[in-house]
Amino acid sequence: MTISDTLHEHNKDKIDIVRELRLRRWARVHFVEEDARKPHWHPVVLDEMKRCDSELTSQTQVAPVNSTYVPVEPSTPHFISQESRTTDLELHQRTIYDLM
Repeated sequence: MTISDTLHEHNKDKIDIVRELRLRRWARVHFVEEDARKPHWHPVVLDEMKRCDSELTSQTQVAPVNSTYVPVEPSTPHFISQESRTTDLELHQRTIYDLM
């Protein structure tokens, strides 16, 4: 265990749960890349940002949902006969005729 780990555990014990949750929320809202983080920030903020880093890396390793799409064949074939096909114009004309 390093000195920073000991300090982190010591500071973590000193704060109440409400403050810790607020700090974690702040860290997620104001997330910055690792090289832009200040070493003097609160250890809880730094810990939450590290958790965000690990979440981001795990998300990039998962395949996108669109690439895993597999169409399912219908259970029964559906055929449209040539007689049942109707153009939009024919349908419109039938509607007008029915209204008269």
